[in-house]
Amino acid sequence: MNEPNNLIYPTVNLFLYDLRDGLGQENNSIETNRRNFWKKVFSDVPKTELLLTENPEADYLRLAGNTFYNDAPTAHLDGYYSVRLLGDTYALQINCSGKYKDPKNQKKNDQKQSIGNLKDIKQEIVNWLNKDYSQPEVLSEKRGTIGQTWVVWAQKVDSQEDRQIAEKCCQQLIPNPKWKPNFQEHGQWLSAGVFEYWHLPSNWSKDWDQFSQENYHIIIMLFPAGKSLDKVREDMANAYKHLTHLLYYRHKVLWSYWQSRRKKVQLKERYEIIKKLIDRGIEYSEKLPSQSLFKDLESILKEALNVAPKYSFDLNFLDAQSYTIRVNIDNYQKRLKYIAPEDSGINLKNLQQFSSFAEEKYWQQVKTDYAILSPGLQLLENLNKTINGIIAIEQTKRDRSLNQTMIIVGIGLGASQITTLVMIAQNRPEPETPFYQTSAFGGGISTGILTSAIATLIIAILPRIFRK
Repeated sequence: MNEPNNLIYPTVNLFLYDLRDGLGQENNSIETNRRNFWKKVFSDVPKTELLLTENPEADYLRLAGNTFYNDAPTAHLDGYYSVRLLGDTYALQINCSGKYKDPKNQKKNDQKQSIGNLKDIKQEIVNWLNKDYSQPEVLSEKRGTIGQTWVVWAQKVDSQEDRQIAEKCCQQLIPNPKWKPNFQEHGQWLSAGVFEYWHLPSNWSKDWDQFSQENYHIIIMLFPAGKSLDKVREDMANAYKHLTHLLYYRHKVLWSYWQSRRKKVQLKERYEIIKKLIDRGIEYSEKLPSQSLFKDLESILKEALNVAPKYSFDLNFLDAQSYTIRVNIDNYQKRLKYIAPEDSGINLKNLQQFSSFAEEKYWQQVKTDYAILSPGLQLLENLNKTINGIIAIEQTKRDRSLNQTMIIVGIGLGASQITTLVMIAQNRPEPETPFYQTSAFGGGISTGILTSAIATLIIAILPRIFRK
């Protein structure tokens, strides 16, 4: 009998990722990241010795974990939490398979259940994470600062059609009924049909709180009826480590691309400032040399020197995101090849599509943005050199003009002294001049004639000096 509304041992997992140590972050920021993450796990921040177990160089390090059975409020739940450190990122997995059939003996419920129970199981995880029983979804401060994924698996009751069940499962998990699952292709892993649903935000410039709420990712695995549940649980326990890494790489790509979109907006704004500075520089440089010109150029130079380090930092940050995206795409592909080697019979083409899409869309886009925006830094450098060159040339002209003025002043002073002597000579009573002296010069020289000659000489020389 076909029972498309029932499942056996439906299990929900939330894989959540928080940044521990970001690019250029100081120790106080790392400490803030640490405390914010651990508040998601514990009601009180854990003891220092627990924090000391962190090793950011570790590729995969277990930090904490426990079953719900050991916590009184959740003792009736069949589930656990597990904390891992993946280099610069915390990974939190919260697993829940609903209520125990017999909580006292921790007996699992292997009977068939309604698909609708998936919504209740998800709510138990949300309540545990929020430490609040009034919210249907994870609170913004509790969501992953890098991203999160819901992973659901269950066993079919009989030979039901996988896609139909997967669509019904998805409807129990998505927060918005208008979102419609569209499974382009499904895979096969561990004998289970694998489906992936991703609601992709349309606006990458949104704040992370809003963006992460719409960036909703779900993986559904449906195991065939009749397979040993103990074997299924064992297979999934081994698969969780692969999923922890795979989803980490995926979210790191999306998080880096989101950061690049916001940084691109800042770079474009600063690029416009650079263009305006260049236009002003061209406009002012066409003016005749004046005191105001130097002030205008000095103002442009100050603004250029102010925007240059910011633009350079943003450009380097954009380049770093390109590198991060590339590395994590490669790691994602390597992990998939490890999970599904060639000729293994495992089909995860639906998950592989993400790496191809991310490479063509995200990585190439960031590379293109960098190539387009990087000339802005060279334009700034050229602007600074040009303005400094103009100022240096004008300063040289002013220095030469000053030197010429000093020469003119020197000549003027000399002429003034000569004129003064002549005037003194004019006012001094003239003695009778012996006949033989005047005849020796061909006659006596008048002081008025001498003064006139000196004046004529200065008038003739000055224009030549000013023309140099």
